[in-house]
Amino acid sequence: MSLTIRLVVVLSVTWLTAANFVIDKYHKCLQAKIELFRSPKPYIQAKLAEVGQTVSLSCNICIRPDVKNHVLWGRIPDDDYTEEEINYDEIRFELRSDYVLVIDDVRIDDSGVYTCYEHMQYEAVHHLQVMDAEILTKVVESGEGPTPAPDVVLPENNLIVSTSWTEWGNCVMCGVLSTRNRIGWCTVQKLHSDKPTYPEDFEHFHRFLTGLPCRSEILPEGLQNITEIANRPSEKMEGKCHTVCVTEPFWKIYTNSYGDIVEVVDEMSGYKSLREGKPTEKPQPRRETVVKEKGTTMVLICKHPDSNLMGVRWFRDRDPIQPSIEAASKGRIVMDIRNRLVVRDLLVEDEALYSCHIGHKMIISYRLRIRIIPHFPVEIITIVIGYSLALAVMGLIVFSVFKQRSRKYLTS
Repeated sequence: MSLTIRLVVVLSVTWLTAANFVIDKYHKCLQAKIELFRSPKPYIQAKLAEVGQTVSLSCNICIRPDVKNHVLWGRIPDDDYTEEEINYDEIRFELRSDYVLVIDDVRIDDSGVYTCYEHMQYEAVHHLQVMDAEILTKVVESGEGPTPAPDVVLPENNLIVSTSWTEWGNCVMCGVLSTRNRIGWCTVQKLHSDKPTYPEDFEHFHRFLTGLPCRSEILPEGLQNITEIANRPSEKMEGKCHTVCVTEPFWKIYTNSYGDIVEVVDEMSGYKSLREGKPTEKPQPRRETVVKEKGTTMVLICKHPDSNLMGVRWFRDRDPIQPSIEAASKGRIVMDIRNRLVVRDLLVEDEALYSCHIGHKMIISYRLRIRIIPHFPVEIITIVIGYSLALAVMGLIVFSVFKQRSRKYLTS
């Protein structure tokens, strides 16, 4: 009896703690939005992405557990002025349960203005620019290596060039001293908001809350060509971290209309409640087949919104690919600063199943096939061409002789 009472008390405290956490998070979100609306600056977010990456755009709405939000995402392409609703039937676009828009395998033509509406009122505006590649260098947080570039003030241009940092990604490993990453984008802002910029004035700086990326197509060319802007790279910072491995079971609590606990389910062990209905099948990791010619270069991307920040591990079949592979292969196989797997001068022996993992989850797998194109020596090609020309000449001679004999036969 005492054990039952203790279990009910523990579960009640757990339920109240979880409920208080949700309510507190909702009120903090509302407070942040109030402060944002009080700000004289509109909140347009400029975002850069490289071709092939997975991009996530937040809607910045406050989610109440007991209220259903009516959210709509629209897009104005760079080459058009007509807003179109996002088509989720296209497999590359996904709307998550928190109303974040995820675009997989982004392309150049995905560039444009994305707007999130709730009840037909806009909540967030993003200008997305997709480019082939952004200059990226590696720095460290500890100072025991390359350090981040300092802010640069350009009084004669009325500009500040700085680095805009993302949030830290998760630790690569738990329970031990590990590493985490974050990306710093080269960003340009006005020094004095009431003065023009030089050599070109850009009057729309005030519309972007955190400035503009140095390589943004919105930034006038005259400002992009300033040496301190053109030559400044974006950065990827590596820092040390230590997190505790979560081993406690995750209990999901179900209550009736009176708030009484009617069911407790240990979801960490894989159990589900029948109150949730028939369980849906978990989405399977993406699988792709890559066909490359022998001797070419292969670049595999871990297609995840936070692949630049998270601890990404690559596997060949079942074997993990260690960072030391770069030295062992003399630079032929590299895991680059963007967590991409790059294999140069492909060999037939490179055929395998390559997979990308974040934590204990596989994100995507690639089946590599090598295609061999026969290459003939120059001498053989020369001989074949010579024989072909000789046969063509002999054919013309035979044809002309036959034609002359035919004429003589007809005239006789």
